[in-house]
Amino acid sequence: MSQTAVLKSLVKTDNEYQGMYRHDIQFENDPTTYIVWRSNDRPISFKNGDTVNFEVTDQAKKKIKFLKSPQASQTAKPASAPRAAGGRSFDTNRAIMSQTCLKAAVDFFKDRPNSSLEDVINGTGYLLVGLEGILSGDKPETSRPAIPKDFLDKLPA
Repeated sequence: MSQTAVLKSLVKTDNEYQGMYRHDIQFENDPTTYIVWRSNDRPISFKNGDTVNFEVTDQAKKKIKFLKSPQASQTAKPASAPRAAGGRSFDTNRAIMSQTCLKAAVDFFKDRPNSSLEDVINGTGYLLVGLEGILSGDKPETSRPAIPKDFLDKLPA
């Protein structure tokens, strides 16, 4: 059952277990000391005097977990970049596509005789333009680059 209280004190202790650190929590109008375990990469953002929502997860050990407050969800600012399906921004997805196309071109040309860096660059660009065209729904009007025909023949038309 969730509860709401005003944070009186928040103390990070030296107790560490598998990268998680113990925090001792006290609330106003409640003499009980509760505990929360958090890693350094997910610090507690509350300060003394903040009203927080929490839930007691282990009554015997007085362990709690913080919950999202209704006010926080209403005042939350939208992300700066629009999110695509899967929760990634457009820029992140484009970077992943670029890396994938580069790897495909490198893997194809690495064992070929007389291949050059220019072949890899042309192959990467061709794959990336084609992939972006497929994802956007329009067929790009690009000429095939000057790369070996057997590489292009393996690609879908």
